[in-house]
Order: sequence, then structure tokens, then C-alpha cells
Amino acid sequence: MRLLGRRLEEFDAEIAGEKRRCSFALVSKVRNYGGDFQIARSVRLSDDQFEVVLFEGRHTARYVKHFAGMMLNRLSSMKGVTVLRADRVALSDPQDRRIYVQIDGEFAGRLPAEIRIVPDALTLLTPPGYGG
Repeated sequence: MRLLGRRLEEFDAEIAGEKRRCSFALVSKVRNYGGDFQIARSVRLSDDQFEVVLFEGRHTARYVKHFAGMMLNRLSSMKGVTVLRADRVALSDPQDRRIYVQIDGEFAGRLPAEIRIVPDALTLLTPPGYGG
């Protein structure tokens, strides 16, 4: 809420060779974001792709509408929101401004960044039937 009224920096998200402009990108393999917020609603930890949710626009007022759409489970059909699936996302800023990256809420550096799935890089122990 402290960002309300501020202008956001936009950057490029390249997915499957196509560039899209956005001011916020969620690249996730889990449904919940920041606790109880469900933004990426159709992804599971066991999936072989991320769910990528891109938000367009430089004005924070748009995010009030997006928040309402998220609460009503209508985010994916809203103007200015794009939901995709991908195993690789490249994020960049052609103007090389200080746009920061977070991983699970922690500072991880600044753009450019690439997020990708590395097959068989990690073994997870899960309860029987989880990967169903």
C-alpha cells in the first residue's frame, strides 16, 4: 500500500521467444504468494513448468483492481494481466535501470535475470499420491 500513487518501472519478460512489457512478474510453481494470496492458481510444485503471471502498467492504482480480481478468482481474465506457462523466463530492462529481483521475498539482485527449470536437478520427498 505504501507504493500507491507511485509510478512503477516497466521491464521486458521474454517467454518462448516473445517479449512482453510488465511492471510485475510472478514466476511460480506454487499457488500461494505472500501467505494466503493465490495468484498462480493452476500450478503445482510437481509441474515441469512455471506459471508466469505478468502485470502491465506503470500506475499502482491498477493494482487495486488486480487485487480485487485476485480475491474474486478473476485475475486471469482481467485486462493488463497475462497468465502463461513456461520452463524459462528471461527478464531484462533495455534502459538498465535498477529493477530488483526477489526470490521468496528475499533480495536476489537486479535485472537482467533468467529463471528456468533444470530437469532432475533436485529430489523432493513428498507424501504418497502427491504427484498424482
